[in-house]
Amino acid sequence: SLIATTAPGSLVWNHEFTQILRDANVVVLYDNDKTGLQRKELLCKNLYSNVKRLRIVDLPGLEYREKHGLDITDWFKMGNTKNQLLELVENTPDYTPTPKSEGLVVVNLEELLNLKIPQPQILLSPFLWEQGLVLLYAKRGVGKTHMALGIACAVASGGNFLKWNAVKPKKVLYIDGEMSAYSMQSRLRKIMTADNKHSMLANNLLLITPEVVAEAIPQNGPLQHAPHTRRGN
Repeated sequence: SLIATTAPGSLVWNHEFTQILRDANVVVLYDNDKTGLQRKELLCKNLYSNVKRLRIVDLPGLEYREKHGLDITDWFKMGNTKNQLLELVENTPDYTPTPKSEGLVVVNLEELLNLKIPQPQILLSPFLWEQGLVLLYAKRGVGKTHMALGIACAVASGGNFLKWNAVKPKKVLYIDGEMSAYSMQSRLRKIMTADNKHSMLANNLLLITPEVVAEAIPQNGPLQHAPHTRRGN
């Protein structure tokens, strides 16, 4: 049998826990989700140089999930054995913190391939992803603003727009540089009337428009001379 332990509170760590483990050979097995990765970093920060030995084991075959990620129990259910785990632990080097760089970070191909990078999440299926860039362009008067606002509201409310579907509500910052605040208000009121998720949309959709933040956006700047272009994330 193997000895295992845990502690209450995913992102909480008591100094007394470190004292208990001071003479231990610690192997961290974390849940493969957002909270699990944050907990792993918390454990590393508190246990590094404060325990006899510290190793972080990445279990192969467990895909990353935003929530409810798989863990060591799921790994065993997939048919893996205790001996395989012990072999992984034996081949895992001691943990050392990655030095922080103040400038550009250069990695080689092997380092890049070994990075634990969460898969970007879809915001509006099938084309709008986290960390993605989308360019919307058309002639003046075709309806670029209606399209942009429709997309923003769908993502903010977790709703639909045309044939596109938002997976779940997300915070959205809409930046406008050419419409009057009155026109923006009028269009959004119509969208709010048609949308069935008013509270979610009202909380998640944030806006920057020149008349509201007059000091931040010049009234006669370059945006006033480029009415045919609109860019958004």
